[in-house]
Amino acid sequence: MSLAAAYMFGKKEKELSLDNLELYLKYSGNDNDSSTNGLNTFGTSNFGPGIYSGIANHSALFNSSSHITTVDNQPPINFGNGTTDSDFTLSIVIKPSTNGQRRTLISKGNFRDNNNREYNLELQSDNKIQFLIYQESTNQFKRIITDQTFTSGNIYTIDAVYFDGDLFLYSNSVLLTTALTDTGSYVAMELGTTRLQIAKQLAFNAFPFTGNVDEVQAWSRALSSSEISLKYNITSSGLLLF
Repeated sequence: MSLAAAYMFGKKEKELSLDNLELYLKYSGNDNDSSTNGLNTFGTSNFGPGIYSGIANHSALFNSSSHITTVDNQPPINFGNGTTDSDFTLSIVIKPSTNGQRRTLISKGNFRDNNNREYNLELQSDNKIQFLIYQESTNQFKRIITDQTFTSGNIYTIDAVYFDGDLFLYSNSVLLTTALTDTGSYVAMELGTTRLQIAKQLAFNAFPFTGNVDEVQAWSRALSSSEISLKYNITSSGLLLF
């Protein structure tokens, strides 16, 4: 039986398929992963007031010394094998408490010391969001950066989508205007074994995010614009995907 979440908005029922949801941190009272593949994640985040209410009105509250990371014995969440990338989506709800510094949101690989890099979603020092995929063996990459800035005290639902060779960024379910940069000869991310990191680059405790985080997701498929809109409506209404 396919997993799905159905919710009623007015008189119209809408359904969001949870197929290929690899990671889901919903912060409903603990920071255990509740993804469909049964992984567990552990970290050092505190709990603060919920950005979106969820079940228990919780969100993860990060300071410069906290983070969430997958553990060593977990299957790595990879979307490339060195030859071909598969479609994927990264999602996160953020409420930054600082401006003007580089801040990690979701990252796979070491973007502090530049090794084992795969994908990276971060707030830059100019308060724009960067979404990047990297081919480590050849130092080739593909990257988009938003025109929009994201400032402290505001709530944003961010969706980063890779689909058929192209990168897209959404904020609060709206497709953003972005600038593309690449090296011109990027092929695919490599199949790495590094841990997925949320809110910090663990190497030398670099690029910490400070503020609230909620609804962290990794999907091994590209969510459509309509799915992103539906997901935003679900979570911003204080509900959980499941």
